[in-house]
Amino acid sequence: MTYVDIETEEQVQVADTFAAFLDGLVDEVETRAFRIAADVSLDAFAHVLATVTGYEVTDQGDWSHGYQQLRARLSGGGWMWVSPNRVPRWV
Repeated sequence: MTYVDIETEEQVQVADTFAAFLDGLVDEVETRAFRIAADVSLDAFAHVLATVTGYEVTDQGDWSHGYQQLRARLSGGGWMWVSPNRVPRWV
């Protein structure tokens, strides 16, 4: 497989086969995120998360992405973001 950049007129071989290309793909979210499957509302999950971790989880609303997001300030200064894996259907 070859990557072709028509603006710079460059070609770069990225893999010998399509299967090798697929094997080389990395889910970068997987390196910094947890995926949790639960049959509860986001608010109920946030309540449990706050209780267990001791972090204050605040609702950020849905204005930014169109779906509800929650966040908590971590003790090291970083943020924990919580969002559903469901987004609204636009009609």
